[in-house]
Amino acid sequence: MASTVVVLVGVPAPRPFKYDGEVYRFAALPGVLNDVRQHRQLLCSAIPSEPVVREWVTPYDTKVDVIGKRLLEVVTKLQPDDLLVLVLCGHGFQVRDDDMYPEQDFKDEVFACSDGPLRDDFFQELWAKCPVGARVVSIVDTCGSDTLVLGLARPEPLYYEVFTAAGPSRLSISACLSAETAQEIGPANQRQGLLSWALAATWTPAPDLTYRTWFTTAAKRVTHQNSRQHPTLRYLGPRAGLPLVDSRPF
Repeated sequence: MASTVVVLVGVPAPRPFKYDGEVYRFAALPGVLNDVRQHRQLLCSAIPSEPVVREWVTPYDTKVDVIGKRLLEVVTKLQPDDLLVLVLCGHGFQVRDDDMYPEQDFKDEVFACSDGPLRDDFFQELWAKCPVGARVVSIVDTCGSDTLVLGLARPEPLYYEVFTAAGPSRLSISACLSAETAQEIGPANQRQGLLSWALAATWTPAPDLTYRTWFTTAAKRVTHQNSRQHPTLRYLGPRAGLPLVDSRPF
């Protein structure tokens, strides 16, 4: 029987770190932990079979090496037809691309862990260890989030497909394009990422709901609230896995 694993990662206040000669400092994001709680509630209620849930939000649990090691353990245990739902909430940004995985825009997307940067190249290597037939759905609510967990650069359109014979079927819902800023909304003690808020606000148990229709409705909410933020929906994987986009979520 196929199983579902949910991994929730939230980093509300990364400490400053130096990377490629530049010091990065981050403002606290009070909405991150609210987002993680909301995603956990939605996913646990939406997934038919009880999922295995991993939540990493403490400064130790969100270190670069700890996240990398734990995600590798999760991925290497996946079987064909298993589903991994990965949620990342926090700070994201771009850096100069100077490694073995050149991108079209010459920049790498980065997720700010509690002690340093987790580059998109990590995810390329991670998915290479995932069995064909497995499904990965990611929700990334950070600045510069487009393609972060896919490791490829395609600035337009807001939805696209890339086919590859290797790795799992990967569907990614991201808060914004790579050069954009993701917004938090709400009063001080109820802050939320705009994408996370929109996804929860547009979720419905209707039988005809699909990832594509859910994303489209949520994206309209986001751009209505902030015309400078453009969520994206991406599919990367075998052509045979493309029906994932138009399947019922989770």
